[in-house]
Amino acid sequence: MVPLGHSSRQRSFGCATLIQGSDVLDPSCGELENLDMHIKKGASVAAVLCVFSLAGLAQSPNPNDWRKQLKSPTSLSTIRRMFLNQKVIVTGPVGTLSGSVLLLLDWWVAHKGTGDRYTKDTMDYLSSAYRGTTAAVVAVQLNELKLGDQRPNALGEIGAGDNTTGPYFDIIVQFDDGTLAILTGYPGSIFDDIELASVESALTERMAKELPLLIGKTVYAVGYSRLYQPDTSLEELVGEDRKGVLKHLRPSDIPLLQPMTILAAKYIDSAGVVFKLKLPNGKEALSFTSTHDCREVDSDRPFSERVIGVLNLKIKIPKKLTQREISAIRNGTIYKGMTEDALDYMLGFNDKENDWGRGGRQLVYHDGRLIVYLDRNNRVEDWQSFDK
Repeated sequence: MVPLGHSSRQRSFGCATLIQGSDVLDPSCGELENLDMHIKKGASVAAVLCVFSLAGLAQSPNPNDWRKQLKSPTSLSTIRRMFLNQKVIVTGPVGTLSGSVLLLLDWWVAHKGTGDRYTKDTMDYLSSAYRGTTAAVVAVQLNELKLGDQRPNALGEIGAGDNTTGPYFDIIVQFDDGTLAILTGYPGSIFDDIELASVESALTERMAKELPLLIGKTVYAVGYSRLYQPDTSLEELVGEDRKGVLKHLRPSDIPLLQPMTILAAKYIDSAGVVFKLKLPNGKEALSFTSTHDCREVDSDRPFSERVIGVLNLKIKIPKKLTQREISAIRNGTIYKGMTEDALDYMLGFNDKENDWGRGGRQLVYHDGRLIVYLDRNNRVEDWQSFDK
């Protein structure tokens, strides 16, 4: 068997909510206080929320009703009924186009146009200072690029596109200071950019109920888990810049499939849930789970399990792994006959996949420094490692 390090190329799983956070800390958790400071300073994050109810839709224990409806063929009139006159939270990715000014990259400043229409300047992005702010939806309109597709009726009248299915549309909101903003997209592309304000109390209440139950619980890291140094700030935790990458624990420092204890859990406004973990060697690290991931992962799973992070940490060692595979993952070794699942738990997600012929596949890791060959039964047939 050849010793290997697990992959440093891992998926980024960020989460956020726009709800006033509730803290669950034990007396030793002062290290998490710096995250609050970054929230107050307007740290740049991509923010999303789990939905628990929506006015205008039949109430259901499933929090994803409005998103599921927008994934189905949906007309503009239906979207208008969902959002018009609703209080919403403006969310979405934050970044810079030039200089150091932080902007909401999916939102623009809006202006009142002719009639009932609103317009925007495509270079006039909304300031990131509005991220997490409540606004009122004042209009939902077909985007101007699609107005030309509307056919006049027998009287020569052109409608507003209410019956257009899967429309390219605009949502226009107004903040308390009078500023207008516009979000443009298709029904399935706005999920991470807007949220109903009506979900705030429900989500906060649920977090306050669930998080205390997780203190003292055991979790396990796998190859695609992402852990951070205990002094990582919120901006570094959820950001996509180089500073955040530098705060990741090195793959060799992450104890795969070994028990780690949750020391603290904190629900942070406009960010998500941050966990402080005690590693087997006594050191501490941070982990982060996004509400976006809570929503995307199978909602039939227990909420507490989704909060811990199905796409990041495990609440128990997967039953499908054999004892030999568990030992290999812990020791960072690979052997012939190892399953693809075991590879994922050890190496993380591959960088690239190629057809190997005979029904087999070639998996590329570590920027080409490791290549693993799987047979048609998705088991390791061979592997090669290269020094670069």
